[in-house]
Amino acid sequence: MAGRHAGASPTADEAVLDTRLLDSLAAQVPADVFRSLLDNWLNNTATGVDRVAALAAAGDAAGLARQLHRLAGTAGTFGAHRLGGEARRMEEACAAHGLETVRAMVPAFQDVARRTLDAVRARFGAG
Repeated sequence: MAGRHAGASPTADEAVLDTRLLDSLAAQVPADVFRSLLDNWLNNTATGVDRVAALAAAGDAAGLARQLHRLAGTAGTFGAHRLGGEARRMEEACAAHGLETVRAMVPAFQDVARRTLDAVRARFGAG
């Protein structure tokens, strides 16, 4: 990251969000299109994270795995690599370890999601 020296710890926003992808997207599309894409992703991600918690609580492993797969896919597109990685880890845990393990992962996942969405809003003034 520009302005940081090698070995420096990333800021909290950098830890959850790679803004280079979003900056690149913003430079390639009209501002209103970028805003619409970003707002839709923010809303869909927030809804998806809530759905993860609900599906885990309801014991719907198949629905939970599908929701986590969707979230993982879109997170990478928007530079939310940590959120995507956590979703993939949870998706894999659905199959390998069962719902109890995944349920225990939900609070940390929600925290990463909240910090990611907050970082996007702070950086781009979105949604």
